[in-house]
Amino acid sequence: LIKEGEWDNKEFIKMQEKLLEQLQIKHNSDGNVVISEKLSALEKLDKKLEKLDKLETLEKSYCEKLEKLDKLETLEKSHCEILDKLETLNKIEKLLEEMHTNNF
Repeated sequence: LIKEGEWDNKEFIKMQEKLLEQLQIKHNSDGNVVISEKLSALEKLDKKLEKLDKLETLEKSYCEKLEKLDKLETLEKSHCEILDKLETLNKIEKLLEEMHTNNF
């Protein structure tokens, strides 16, 4: 009907009213506006929830990376302590060698 230019808006409204009547739905244009606004608000909330989910995922990833960094820093500190001890042992070894050499 639309393509042929025979579409009548009044006819559409009557068809809509009959359909709503058969479906036992009361036509309420104000209610439709309210429903539309609520739907729009829900869509906005849904988008915000998606962003929140992404932020939570990023936060979790960030926390995991911080934990790994803390572990690396602990390992680095431990490594440095071990190197210091080795250095001290080397000094002691040299001193012992000198003492041994001087005694003979």
